[in-house]
Amino acid sequence: MHKYIFLPLFLYALACCSTPALAQSGDEAPSIWTRENATGSWNGLRLKLEDHGLGVDVNLITEVMGNIAGGIKQEAVFIENLDFKVLMDTEKLIGWSGSNILLSTLQNNGQSISAHAGDVQGISNIEAVKTIRLFEAWIQQNLFKNKLSILGGLYDINSEFDFMESASLFIQSSQGLGGDFAGSGLIGPPTFPIAGLGGRIKYVPNRKIYLQAGIFDGVPGAPGEIDHADFSWNKRGGSLVMAELGLLSFGDNTFKPQQGLTTRQQRSHVGREVSSDYQSKIAFGAWNYSRNYVSERYGLSRPGITDNQNDQGIYILADWKWNPNPQKPYQQLSIFGRIGFAENEVSRFKSYGGGGITFKGILPGDPNGLMGLSIASVQDSKLFQRINPGIDDFETAIEWTYLSKVVPWLNVQPDLQYIISPGTAPNRENVWILGLRTDIIL
Repeated sequence: MHKYIFLPLFLYALACCSTPALAQSGDEAPSIWTRENATGSWNGLRLKLEDHGLGVDVNLITEVMGNIAGGIKQEAVFIENLDFKVLMDTEKLIGWSGSNILLSTLQNNGQSISAHAGDVQGISNIEAVKTIRLFEAWIQQNLFKNKLSILGGLYDINSEFDFMESASLFIQSSQGLGGDFAGSGLIGPPTFPIAGLGGRIKYVPNRKIYLQAGIFDGVPGAPGEIDHADFSWNKRGGSLVMAELGLLSFGDNTFKPQQGLTTRQQRSHVGREVSSDYQSKIAFGAWNYSRNYVSERYGLSRPGITDNQNDQGIYILADWKWNPNPQKPYQQLSIFGRIGFAENEVSRFKSYGGGGITFKGILPGDPNGLMGLSIASVQDSKLFQRINPGIDDFETAIEWTYLSKVVPWLNVQPDLQYIISPGTAPNRENVWILGLRTDIIL
């Protein structure tokens, strides 16, 4: 593991040493320690592009993750995700008001910590096959003073559906899309790293309530060819329909939301309507595929399962944030939780339960530091237990993490995870994972 630990630190040192030449440009010229991007404003080009309606974001996340005990093999890996994103404001570009266009590409190195741990929920939420691919490409039109929004194209459902801001601190994948839903379908629903074709409509009558629904490609990537964007959508693959109702509350003007989260962690807030600065959120959602995928997924046909017995489920989530000490306005405490249930006879998982707590500003001298403790647990479905007799019922992941904003463009995040019954495989030892994430806004 020691040979990998220097790579994120090297990237940080390289950024510090190589960017002074880019820093000074006329009157703008903020210090490397105070500017928002490691590479600066590109001699003013960034601001010129924004003035003409083109926002450019480049984000590099690197991780050293090591399985230090249990699982399949004690090994360390280096995981990397480069995200290049262009958001177009069509009003500034061509005078078309109320519309946004997003193009997003990903580059991943393909290394896997879960391959050594043997877990099923996903230890790292940036782990993906080795690829350079188009991720999202959609157009959104807002109407009636932003009360109605229509979006279509390649779309990551977890950018708006089944999302809790407080949970986005964590590296464990099940703190994003719930494990019951993430394990659904043939290869999973359209979310990182494989967005899918579809459309969603959102109604926001006021700031405290929203209703959103969408229909998406049921198999967002062709099996065996998931290293590039899939623009096909056929009847055989089926469709995914989902809806979510959310209730929000907001604090007074002194309330400040979590800051310091990364582009991947905050990916829901580009071009969407419901902002992240809520003080509490409660949401209920339901999802339904137009078919089940038992025969394709497991290579067999199960007696008693009919073609119209669909892969489907429901979930409810809640997220509360508040300032526990008015004398320290930078502090924030949050508690969040989610439960979900899927079709027991056709889905990979029967249920999911997870939650956690985060505290911002808990350590002296680091007012933007975020510490968190979380738990995520999935339960095997009756179908999966019949196919694999003798397996355990649950896999449970416990995670502790701390995110420190070293400078505005750099986050450093040590992480510790303990996986109980990894992969629900019998006699597989529990896993200890030690990791370090760095996040650079380029």
